[in-house]
Amino acid sequence: MASEEPPNEHLSANEQDRKAFARVTGLAFTVGAFLFGLVSLTYPFGRDQGLYFYVAREWVRRGSIPYRDVLDHKTPGIYFLHALSILV
Repeated sequence: MASEEPPNEHLSANEQDRKAFARVTGLAFTVGAFLFGLVSLTYPFGRDQGLYFYVAREWVRRGSIPYRDVLDHKTPGIYFLHALSILV
């Protein structure tokens, strides 16, 4: 049995309106942030992003191990994120 949210009968109309406004405002900011960042997908890679992509690409396509086969001094998390973007 799926759990459902309990009805907001105990909340006053003003509190329900405030919750609804908070949800709508949060959704609007989320959509706005997504649209604002969407433009950056057209930008070319800078030096750092190019290196992250190169290390991640070698890791995904050729099985090269970061820090053994391809060396850079950044943390492994950034290569993992770029590897996920390559796989997608």
